[in-house]
Amino acid sequence: DIQSPTTFEENKSFAVTVTATTRTGEIIRNYVPESPVKIEVSRGSAEITPRRLRAQDFNNGIARLTITPENTSPIQFKVKTEMLIKESPVIAEGLFVDVNVVHPHFEAISFLKNEGVIQGYPDGSFKPENTVSRVEVLKFILEGIDAQIADAKTLPFSDTENGTWYADYLQTALYLNIIDGYPDGSFKPSNTVNKAEFMKMLIEAMNIDIDPEVRSMPLRDVDTDAWYAPYAQFAYQKNIMDFEDRAFNANEYMTRENVAEAMYRVQVLSQTGAARFDSDIADEFARAA
Repeated sequence: DIQSPTTFEENKSFAVTVTATTRTGEIIRNYVPESPVKIEVSRGSAEITPRRLRAQDFNNGIARLTITPENTSPIQFKVKTEMLIKESPVIAEGLFVDVNVVHPHFEAISFLKNEGVIQGYPDGSFKPENTVSRVEVLKFILEGIDAQIADAKTLPFSDTENGTWYADYLQTALYLNIIDGYPDGSFKPSNTVNKAEFMKMLIEAMNIDIDPEVRSMPLRDVDTDAWYAPYAQFAYQKNIMDFEDRAFNANEYMTRENVAEAMYRVQVLSQTGAARFDSDIADEFARAA
């Protein structure tokens, strides 16, 4: 069994453990290899110490390696005995412990992190698959447009109050007409934001002009008279989100990685003037940056 981090920092060593186990996963605590266990780099470039594991390197069935990357390319290595070959997971340079260069939203998360829009958690993670609340997404969006954050005065919602971490963001969003409350006078700040709500907030915050009248809808699950139809149509036309089987899924919850991706695509379109987001536009944007 191989235990390794998923990310590394350039020129910084990290530890890996190799454990002798049975086929059912139990540790062989008295493991003694008949010949040295070989460690070979199969992808990337790195210095591995030691490159051969002998009986004395295993303590209660566990041996430890030190790996030092020699560049920023992803690393993968093999552990070889006379009987089997086990390959490690890919280890790549990372922004966070759970986001590396092979992550599908790496470019978006990297851009927003460098812009100071998003931060990680104290443990060094980003938690890309975590869902996002209505007030969390407001913070992302307002930081993304570099809005001047106002001091909260008297919030008009029945379930919000001054003094909370999100109060100033909520006040700012009210001034900018980005948000509305619910008919019962609440805002439901801790509710998870869905796709429809998010796209409205993002487009309104970016001050993007869209046609409020939808005559025909390319998405099979959006009615032309739905309140969010103009936002869904814009997202589809500009490729702000990925649409599987021409479906918007308005009530689907937004995750941190999906929020980052959508915000990144809007920023790329805004800064390049392109009509629609695609990989070529993203590459051109990255080179210019």
